[in-house]
Amino acid sequence: MLRVFHLSSQCLLLLSGFLLLTAGCQKSVTPPPVVALNNLPVDVLQLRVISEERRKTAAAIDNPEQRGSLAMALEANGLPALATQEYHAAAILSPNDPLWPYREASARLNSGETDRAIKDLVSVTEKYPGFAPAWHRLATAKLDIGDDVGAENAIEQLQRLVPNSIRARTTAAEISLITGDAKAALNILERVTQEDRQYEWAYMLLGQTYLRLGQSGPVVESLLQKTLEAERKYQEDPREQKLSIFRAGREYEIKLCKKLLEQQRADVALPRLQRAIRDLRNDLQLRLLLAQAHQGAGNEIAAMKEIQGILRIDEKYIPAYLIKTNVEIQKGDNLASTGEASSAEIRSHYSAAAATATTALRHAPNDWRMQFARGRAESKLRNDAVARIHLKKALQLEPNSHDICMWLFEVCWRLNDRALAMTTIETALGLDPDNLITWVNLGMFHVSGNNLAEAQKALLRAAEINPVHPAVQSLRGRIASLQSKKNS
Repeated sequence: MLRVFHLSSQCLLLLSGFLLLTAGCQKSVTPPPVVALNNLPVDVLQLRVISEERRKTAAAIDNPEQRGSLAMALEANGLPALATQEYHAAAILSPNDPLWPYREASARLNSGETDRAIKDLVSVTEKYPGFAPAWHRLATAKLDIGDDVGAENAIEQLQRLVPNSIRARTTAAEISLITGDAKAALNILERVTQEDRQYEWAYMLLGQTYLRLGQSGPVVESLLQKTLEAERKYQEDPREQKLSIFRAGREYEIKLCKKLLEQQRADVALPRLQRAIRDLRNDLQLRLLLAQAHQGAGNEIAAMKEIQGILRIDEKYIPAYLIKTNVEIQKGDNLASTGEASSAEIRSHYSAAAATATTALRHAPNDWRMQFARGRAESKLRNDAVARIHLKKALQLEPNSHDICMWLFEVCWRLNDRALAMTTIETALGLDPDNLITWVNLGMFHVSGNNLAEAQKALLRAAEINPVHPAVQSLRGRIASLQSKKNS
């Protein structure tokens, strides 16, 4: 019996090994070929990112994470059809990872394959019910095709998984708004926007909700205007962050760096622009942004050097003249603010600004920006008669500019051209009726003309906006002095 048992154990061991061997053979998968990069409709910056990921993938063709990385590089740079192939390859190599079939479905959705994408998203949620990103994308996909019930069911499942998610709650509000429950949407969005002040999509929905509830006005209009480019954001697998890392290209860099400069983050924009220009040396728009980034970082010498380089390439490139003019005016203002520079030194910068604007206007006499720049430079030099000519022309070309109106108003006031000054400030108030400083200037203008009644009207309106503002207090004092003078 002992011998029989011994032989049976050996047989069992052999059988087990055989089963493991055959099982291993069954699980072995031949990696799909890596996509070819032939004649891609991308620029040199995008191609650099994609090619690097393609190189890494060719060296690790059986690595699902690397296949997924290549897919994300392709998708992030506008190549969803190629991306779906690599996502599919990653899914084959890692059949129990929900990210890859989910991203494949998302890429199809972004490229317009809506029916198939929704079907694939449903499959992902059925196979991986705990994978929140798929439920989120399914909810919005259903909402976008008008399947309100499907959207509600999907968002309900999502909120069970991530009840505190800002993004999930925002989508719940969006569904409530679209299905007619604006009050429920408002309740969610007011809380969400208090918790996260950076999610523009939530603010855009909040503005739409106010309109749906009959609330309008400048605040709501401003809210909607500022969120015109807002985009939905979804629950994410941490690996999906590579999508934003891989995003590249000239247009992307221009858009991103403009935003960074608006946010006064020149230190972040500067190295990005320097890298981009290594491949696009003669791209004038990128170089102009680089000049602005140098200026924003406080390096005026580098900014001016970049401007000169641009004008050597194209002497008619007006934006470069505009930057150069603004730099010179800023230099003059900075020196004047110190109280230590000589008048001649300060005026030299304003004169350089005026000369630069004059050169630009030879190339583009109807460019309102250069007419405005010339007008400002001449105003700084107290060449008010010349400034008035250019500011009037700028306002004719750009009649909706409050800033031009106020510069022209000030110049006309100094020239004692009271008729044009009055017309101009009335135009400014029509463009921005809640501008406190404009009302104060109007009041001061009337004080200078001994028009007490009109000055008091302007003060009343300014005080409605902010009664304790120093400018309002100053106007109040000037009016009191005028009144005292009239009564004496």
